[in-house]
Amino acid sequence: YQYSLLNPLKIADIDGRDARVTIDGNKINIEVEIFYTKSEDFKYSFDNKSENTLLSYIGQANEQWNEAASNIEFDGQKYDLTFDIKATEVYSAKTFQEISSESSGKNFAVYKNEDTNPGVEGGNVLRIVDIEGKIFPRYSGSHEVGHLVGLHHPFPVGSKELEESTDIMGYHEYHNPPQEHNVRDFLNLLDFNKAFQIIGGAK
Repeated sequence: YQYSLLNPLKIADIDGRDARVTIDGNKINIEVEIFYTKSEDFKYSFDNKSENTLLSYIGQANEQWNEAASNIEFDGQKYDLTFDIKATEVYSAKTFQEISSESSGKNFAVYKNEDTNPGVEGGNVLRIVDIEGKIFPRYSGSHEVGHLVGLHHPFPVGSKELEESTDIMGYHEYHNPPQEHNVRDFLNLLDFNKAFQIIGGAK
């Protein structure tokens, strides 16, 4: 289907696919590539400050998810997992349009300085907001990347339980970084009979 979340661009997102997973024996690589642009021709383009926020989120997510995945055991088997999360700048709105119209399902980051909170829209669009003077959960980068790889909140949005949850996918201001059980939640999404697969983001 097509939708206009990134108006004026139309994004073709097949099932919100965004995490590319390769399995080779006990080695599992999870690639999450996030495209963004600083082109002023795009409504939700990044400036230097918001770009730094995006890159800090990705740096945090890489460090914490890989730490949680080190020496992970799942169904009695030890696995060597690597989370490869990266941002790729697209230098023109035209090129951004071309990438976004591909049917393979990619991730995109948008900067919405008037929005209140960061988040993931449609399963594969990472929303970055102005963080100056605001208080967010300390590991927001790892939380949002968790959504990009298909993980949901542990409780319904708006519930007291979610607000008080210290799980990385919870909303508590001092929630924990990703833990082994969060990595196992991701592994539960995989088909271990397939050497390559694409996992849909949480919507």
